Amino acid sequence: MVRGPESDGEREGEEILKERWWKAQSLGEKSGELLLYGDIGEGWWAENNAKDFIRDIKALGAITELVVRINSIGGDVFAGMAIYNYLRSLKTHKTVIVDGIAASIASVLAMAGDKIICPANGMMMVHNPWSFSMGDGGE
Repeated sequence: MVRGPESDGEREGEEILKERWWKAQSLGEKSGELLLYGDIGEGWWAENNAKDFIRDIKALGAITELVVRINSIGGDVFAGMAIYNYLRSLKTHKTVIVDGIAASIASVLAMAGDKIICPANGMMMVHNPWSFSMGDGGE
């Protein structure tokens, strides 16, 4: 939905997605939608913001249906695992739709759904974990 004449062409919700990589919104009294668009988490050195994400999901109230739409190349594994575990713990029915790509930790988040839809032109990418370390020879 395009905003009024003062709009610079952005669609509704894109403003919030510029500030965060998720948006939780109500779709009615008993259903909600969760957009996961962008890098999961705030980066390697930022505070894990899974708690803010979970707070926004809880704010939807007692929903029975949650639609999760993903377009993400992945991100912070620890934030992603906290979010995955929280989504799996919800008693609500979760439908995950891969709108573009669900790669790396975003592919794990996609597995939190009770129903998972990936269109023919969508992509899921799974890989082995990787890491790095730094320090001097004594460390």
